[in-house]
Amino acid sequence: MCLLVFASCAAQTQKMPVREKPVRPETREALHAALNQARLKVGHIGRHDWAGQYCFSGVSLVLTPDGDAVYTLSCDVGMADWDIGHIVEVRPDRILIEWGDPSQWRSKVMADVLFRVRWGGRHYLIPEHRMIEFCNDVNSGFEADMSMRDSVGCPMKHLLRDVDWIARAEGVPGVPPAYKKYILKQPITAEITRVISREPDSEDWQIYMVEVNAGADAGLLPQMTLVSQSDFEFCGVFEEEVISVDRKTSRVRIRLAHGCDECVPRVGDTLSTRNRWFDVEQKTASVQAD
Repeated sequence: MCLLVFASCAAQTQKMPVREKPVRPETREALHAALNQARLKVGHIGRHDWAGQYCFSGVSLVLTPDGDAVYTLSCDVGMADWDIGHIVEVRPDRILIEWGDPSQWRSKVMADVLFRVRWGGRHYLIPEHRMIEFCNDVNSGFEADMSMRDSVGCPMKHLLRDVDWIARAEGVPGVPPAYKKYILKQPITAEITRVISREPDSEDWQIYMVEVNAGADAGLLPQMTLVSQSDFEFCGVFEEEVISVDRKTSRVRIRLAHGCDECVPRVGDTLSTRNRWFDVEQKTASVQAD
């Protein structure tokens, strides 16, 4: 039985031919040439098992069936970050890439190991250092919401294959086993029971530490994020992250813009892993469709 399982896993693993170490293009002209060549290779492959163009707002990753990889990060002033690489191995759960020169990267959106996460008809590539963030966006409703796209329809926060942009997020995303505990079956809601401290973070931000009446028994874990359920939830709140967890309580760090008095956390305020605005938008869209 073990031999059969091993043979099945090995059959699904695709090792690419050994190639010379890739060289990061020094000029944008060389980069665009490599990018255009890669896009031509994936332009007519249809729904390949893993190859294609993946993107989120400003970030693009093109993977060709023969093992080329091209990463770019664009901003308002042009190309801010880039590299080219070779795919070393494609496994059922991840893709391993050798990049030209990651030391030159200005952003932390890319990695040499990308996990293949399937969610309904969607195919994502998620670096491990962003996996908890992805789980938080699933829990909040952000990632499933079709309206959270940029001006050309590209997802806002995570690498999703372009042919899957309109696919619905159905069922449970297939995150690696170590992160399944971060995907919640039901939202967790808690109230602030104590405002522990307040201190400035900079001229523009201040940090509040609060205690809430839900902890490990309810399913909360460190690095999960909570969202205010008040009408002022988007008013200057930058992040609400669970810092530490006991059985019945948790400590949550809230980073808040100075001058936003309506958003100041108070005892009795409700926080949740689910963003209620996405539920409102989905219900409105459903009614309009009916």
